[in-house]
Parts: sequence; C-alpha cells; structure tokens
Amino acid sequence: MKDTLRLLLLYPHLIACCVAIGATVLADMKIMGQRTGHGDRALLQLVSRVVLVALAVLWCTGLSIIVLDFGHWPGWAELVAKPKLISKLVVVSVLTLNGAALHHYALPRLLPTSVDRAKLCRTQRLRLACIGGVSAASWAFAAFLGIARPLANKLSTGGFLGLYLAALAVALGIGLISAPRLRALPF
Repeated sequence: MKDTLRLLLLYPHLIACCVAIGATVLADMKIMGQRTGHGDRALLQLVSRVVLVALAVLWCTGLSIIVLDFGHWPGWAELVAKPKLISKLVVVSVLTLNGAALHHYALPRLLPTSVDRAKLCRTQRLRLACIGGVSAASWAFAAFLGIARPLANKLSTGGFLGLYLAALAVALGIGLISAPRLRALPF
C-alpha cells in the first residue's frame, strides 16, 4: 500500500516538474527570441501562473513523499543523513525564492505597463540574466536530482551542492553573455 501511495504522489510530482521545465524553457526562448508580438505578454503571464502552480504541486507532493518515506515528519538529524534529500530541499527553496524574484522583479520589467519602461538599462538586463540563469540551472538540477538515485550513497551533501554551484556558475555565465539580448516585450 505504501508503494502504491508513493507512486500516486510521485507521478504528479514528475508531471509538475516536467510542466515547469517546459514552461520555463518556452518563456526563456520567447524572451531571448528575435521576434516578439503582442500575444507574448499574455503568454508570459500564463507561463508564470503555470510555473507557480507546478511549484506548489512540487512542494505538496514532495513533502508528502518525505513524510511517507520516513513515516513521520523527519527531524533535522534524519534529514542531514540524506544528502540527496537535503540537496533537493535546498534547490527547491532556491527555485521558490528565485520564482518570487522573477514574479516581483523580472516580469514587471519584461512586461512593461508604460512606454517609459519599454527599454531595459544594462543593470536591469544583468539582474534579469542572473534571475534567468538561476532559474534554468535550478530546474535542470532539480530534474537531475530526481534521477540521481545511484549517486545517493556516493555523494555527500557537499558533493551534490558543489555540482549545483557548478551548474549555477555555468548558467550565470551564459546568462551574462546573453544579457544584451534581453528586452521588454511590446504591449
């Protein structure tokens, strides 16, 4: 029964991750693309809501799986003994905080409400590139952690988080190189 319940929780967890990654890639492609149109504003607003719902599903199903696996809400010592799990919690926490930055900082600049804000200054482009880089690396690493079961007993928390920091560094580098292409979308 426990295995069946775990599978019933794991499936929507996987689907939510796939939906969020797909929506994020779609938004990134649209933001970085050469052609933009008036429908892009609505598309990015929809993508933002889809990712928000997917992230909520990931948290609910993920925490439920943790409780199911431990048989109770684990204490700190129990969590620390699971390097991959701690790493997942760190990455999803970063995704959540980055999502708030995306929603409250990035989208208002990418989807301006006045002609005065239609141009992005260099500093705004760099900030947006960093937020995008953290998002891309974090979603990709969250998916990696989902399949990293063979590494669970081979890597420490520091090992997993070291790989995550390397992924962040690469994504931030790419984001900073791409920053000049960022622009606000038309109304």
